[in-house]
Amino acid sequence: MFCSNCGTPVDVAAAAAAEGEMTDAMAQVEITRINRAADVKIAQINAGTVRELADVDQAAELARAEGEVDGMENVLDTMAGDPPAENGPPIVVEQPAEPAEPEPVADMLPPPVEPTEPTDTGDAKASGFWGAYS
Repeated sequence: MFCSNCGTPVDVAAAAAAEGEMTDAMAQVEITRINRAADVKIAQINAGTVRELADVDQAAELARAEGEVDGMENVLDTMAGDPPAENGPPIVVEQPAEPAEPEPVADMLPPPVEPTEPTDTGDAKASGFWGAYS
């Protein structure tokens, strides 16, 4: 831009700043500063939230671990109990002798099978199951 009085080039931003006006470039710079400040504030809020969530998760894990330890201690106390009292020598259990197989009883046996001679029909096709269908 040029000076209307003398015609020399004039810096518009410097002229606007001198007059107190805001140019488009200055407005963009100010908007960027505001956005950056908002981003920083949002990041700080998110960091605090993440920190709080981490503290809550850590507390929950600690409570779970303490519960497991308490349960294990209860089981160990229950299993340990009092030692057994000595009542004398240990009792030895012997296995009984295996009984011999009983003799088969005659009336329980099946009747003997007498061998018979095969009958020859003379027709090779008629033998077996399918012979009746021919």
